[in-house]
Amino acid sequence: MITNTLILPSPYLILPSFPSLVNCNSKLVMAFVLNELTSEEKNQDLIQIVTGKVLIRYHKLVVGEFCRQTIDSNFSYWKPNTKLMPIIQLEVNLWQSVFKMLENMFYRTSFIDIPEFSLYGLIRERELMVFIASYIGGKLRVKDYLAIRQHQNRELQGCENPFEREKSPYTWGIMNSAIRIAEHDDEFRKNFYMPVIRDRQKFTAFIKSEKFRAFLEGKIRRQGRRKEL
Repeated sequence: MITNTLILPSPYLILPSFPSLVNCNSKLVMAFVLNELTSEEKNQDLIQIVTGKVLIRYHKLVVGEFCRQTIDSNFSYWKPNTKLMPIIQLEVNLWQSVFKMLENMFYRTSFIDIPEFSLYGLIRERELMVFIASYIGGKLRVKDYLAIRQHQNRELQGCENPFEREKSPYTWGIMNSAIRIAEHDDEFRKNFYMPVIRDRQKFTAFIKSEKFRAFLEGKIRRQGRRKEL
């Protein structure tokens, strides 16, 4: 069943203003963040274009599965069908590993946002996270898209930051911090940083192996026999 709003525990309905959320239960803060990601009202920039609407639907499927696996196993909304489950699960795995890394970083230092807000910022910039991308104008070739992702993965594995400060400042800042910690702490690198990179690599490999193709402004681009991206 697809709904327009994320159904959350009743305390969510009386949450205080945004700045004071840091004093709330972590599950309530996560509920706030997930609602922001799935709300069409909060994503007016996306719903104006066809690919943006597809991205919101994708967000909902990932959020639904993320909720079931991290917050409430009985959450009954936005369940992906069997065909979509493999890619949704890969995204959920990435969200989970990123969130674990952010939690560890937050407890180590005080210069990043609380993990839930950091997760939101990374998802919204669609660089480290969310592999279905939306474009306004221009053209996208899956081959080029994969080449960019693979290059980023290699740099991340070598503790180099592939993201541009001007284009995606939040992702750039978070990964700069993560890389600095990983370079000096083997435990963090092994247990928190590298799982993010491995999940990202698995996702990229899946897109390549399944031969996705681009979906641009409501039309599938002709690029040989490839599936929709």
